[in-house]
Amino acid sequence: MSRSARAAAAASLFLLVACRRPPPVSAGRPGVPKRIIGASGLSVFPAFSPDGKLLAYASDRTGRLEIVIRDLSTGVERALTSDGKQNFSPAFSPDGRTIAYSSKERGGLFIIPAAGGSPTPLTDFGSSPSYSPDGASIAFQSHAVTDLAATSTPALPPSTIWVAPAHGGPARDLTSEGHPAGGHGEPVFSPDGKRIYFIVTDAKLFREELWTLALDGSAARKVVAATRLYDPTISSDGRTLVLGGIVGSSPPALLRLPLRPDGTAAGAPEILTPRMSGIPRHPDISPDGRRVIFSDLATTGHIEAVRVDARGEPAGTPFVLTSGTGRDTDPVFADDGSKIAFCRDRTGHDSDIWLMNPDGSDAHAITSGPANDFLPSWYPTRQGKVLFSSDRGGRLGLHAVEVATGEVSTVVDDADDIGFPKLSPDGKELAYHAKRGGITLNVWIMNLAKRTTRQVTFDRELIGFPAYSRDGRWLSLEVTRGDDNHVAVVPSAGGTPEQLTTDHGLSWPASFSPDGTRVAFCGLRSGGWALYTVNRETKEIGRVTLDLPFNDYVRYPEWSPRGDLIVYERGETAGSLYEIEFSDAR
Repeated sequence: MSRSARAAAAASLFLLVACRRPPPVSAGRPGVPKRIIGASGLSVFPAFSPDGKLLAYASDRTGRLEIVIRDLSTGVERALTSDGKQNFSPAFSPDGRTIAYSSKERGGLFIIPAAGGSPTPLTDFGSSPSYSPDGASIAFQSHAVTDLAATSTPALPPSTIWVAPAHGGPARDLTSEGHPAGGHGEPVFSPDGKRIYFIVTDAKLFREELWTLALDGSAARKVVAATRLYDPTISSDGRTLVLGGIVGSSPPALLRLPLRPDGTAAGAPEILTPRMSGIPRHPDISPDGRRVIFSDLATTGHIEAVRVDARGEPAGTPFVLTSGTGRDTDPVFADDGSKIAFCRDRTGHDSDIWLMNPDGSDAHAITSGPANDFLPSWYPTRQGKVLFSSDRGGRLGLHAVEVATGEVSTVVDDADDIGFPKLSPDGKELAYHAKRGGITLNVWIMNLAKRTTRQVTFDRELIGFPAYSRDGRWLSLEVTRGDDNHVAVVPSAGGTPEQLTTDHGLSWPASFSPDGTRVAFCGLRSGGWALYTVNRETKEIGRVTLDLPFNDYVRYPEWSPRGDLIVYERGETAGSLYEIEFSDAR
């Protein structure tokens, strides 16, 4: 998705997801993490050399992500790449002579001598490389990384696991779409080279699983499941697997999973890290098995706005409507333009639905309690209520809150297969995406009174994230084509989707102009994320904001009913590298 994107989207989409009967968690003895690299900016994807003397990681200190090599005994560093092509995810070869990495701007995987030199292309797609123990092969995921948000999802459908010869040659797919169901990402070899572990992400983004399979694609089996799992790494003796994750109501942490010789779990996941300021990601175990280095990532998102003219062109510079830690995200206007509903998520707290005026004043919560409430969508203003998704009662459902009283009622009790729901302007229908027994996402519409559903799109790759035009006649769509995402539209009554964008990169639509002639979308091009609009009839594209760095993003643009303002989430990810020692002799 890139083979499907939204990482971000929701990245990313959210850390705000329903809990599903997780496996028990061993109490363990959390260690004390010690920061070793970075007090500002972004340091990510640490990787030990085979002898444990060097550390490769990605840093944005030059303004672009580059691979850096650090001598762990002296602290001396040198830049391994310096081409400005957003390079990350380094992986040492078993002999320590070469490093494989991903390049966002060039696309695909590259090999470079660890001592320095010119990179050699390995593949023209994919990310997250991992060497086999004999150095002959590199496993990777077909999904291209779209952003570096702390809550970004490893890979959505139809991402699969591939293996390529380390010295060049045709790559082959190791897994196939839908087997197992979900997106496949972040592969890592077992030390004996007989199997690969990888993460499977459910398309509804409320559950992730760790799977393993043999190198011929056989003997696939699930190892463990949790609310969130990502970034697995395995010890050199094959007895311990460490990965990031969220199990049940526990905060995000590094988890240690004991393994049997056959690759199955020998016990429950053990929490390694205490509650941190950010989210632990990208762990790597030292060759001697005594410590782990990982990224502690924090994504801060706030609501910004930019004034636009009748053509959707910028009429001023962006200005901030909200501030604070955590994320303020997914802003949506009431149909009279008087209020904006949005989701507020603060680290260590459940997320809630808030309201504010279009100038950012009078911000206040309209939901509360022990649940994650997110993805608001307005009923007609005269009804005075907001629809939202929530994990209330331990399951994913759709609820409505009365703005005046705060009273909450259940609209759909079981919303497991309702992704990114959006109300029609009259409040009678609900557009959403779902897998519904298929391999990937397509768009559906539910009649809320009759509880009947109809399928709107029938794509084999991915069509999702629908949003209604203000008159209810059109839906904007996100369409996946290879490593690219595009903006498309389709009549809400049904028809053939029409693709509006063709540029290489990611285009994530979210709302229409009041007259329905233009669609606002967030676009990732070679320069970074920015806000754009595209004309539904002429397909003319207009730029609204300037490019952001790769670790920054824009999401969920919402056009005001009056047509003079576009509001959106502006986010930034920062992170340092930490080291933690195991509290026992394992």
